[in-house]
Amino acid sequence: SVMVYLYPTQSSCIKNWDYTKHITLHRFLTAFQQQHGESLLAWLVRAWDAGAGSLSLVREELNLMSPLSTDAQVQYYLTQLTALRVGAGNIIVAPTLYQWLCAAVVGAYPSTDELAATVGAWRTLEEGINVLQQLGVAIGLADGEGPDGVEITWQMKTQLLRGAPSALKPLLFGIVMPATGTVGALIHNIRDLTLVGEPDTKQARVVWNSKGRKLAGTTKLSGKVTRRQMWTDLLQAGVLCDEINGLSTADLFKQWQRLPANQQSDLPRPPAYRVYHPSLYR
Repeated sequence: SVMVYLYPTQSSCIKNWDYTKHITLHRFLTAFQQQHGESLLAWLVRAWDAGAGSLSLVREELNLMSPLSTDAQVQYYLTQLTALRVGAGNIIVAPTLYQWLCAAVVGAYPSTDELAATVGAWRTLEEGINVLQQLGVAIGLADGEGPDGVEITWQMKTQLLRGAPSALKPLLFGIVMPATGTVGALIHNIRDLTLVGEPDTKQARVVWNSKGRKLAGTTKLSGKVTRRQMWTDLLQAGVLCDEINGLSTADLFKQWQRLPANQQSDLPRPPAYRVYHPSLYR
């Protein structure tokens, strides 16, 4: 008897590969599609965080991921783009999905300042970080640059603080206003706040009366102390604001540890001061 081995033809391999690629890109589509009611900048932040900056696509592959945007103008530009360039130079052979999205948004809305102006108030540190990323996206749109590597600007810092809840403005002022470098570096410093306990969480929530007495809801922080508590303790111990303004949470904690035990908080206390800056309370 003769054994016959059947090998797939080249055309069948290509068809199978095209089908597999189509299914894979369709799965990506569901992950990167703009949600109804989601702003353009929030969508781009989510796409960036999901890896759109690492997914390279030629034009034909991008076609398999349509529609991506719920904004009619952006979606139109996504279908019309044929090639992307590095500045005014060479064509990018296989741009990343994030670069495609940025180019479409810039085509539909050339004024990135107007896009940034749509970013409003926020309530929690995580929301604040997302807002900071959105502002970074707006600045990096023209170059298709992700938010993390964008340089911090004065306008970005004031807009972030203006949208912050009143309880967090004094806490963030000393971190945000002196900040230089990139959005990614500032995000890292803001995330440090959560390492020692974020104020206004269930663990740190306390109700105080006008005389500063604890009324209800007091819970110890399981050995943690908030940045606000450390800041307040240091100020009450006579440390000058300029000496601790802009310190990282780790350095602030080292300073706080040097205080005598009777000057260190065990429980959250109401803030002893408020930072006033005209640009933050407009």
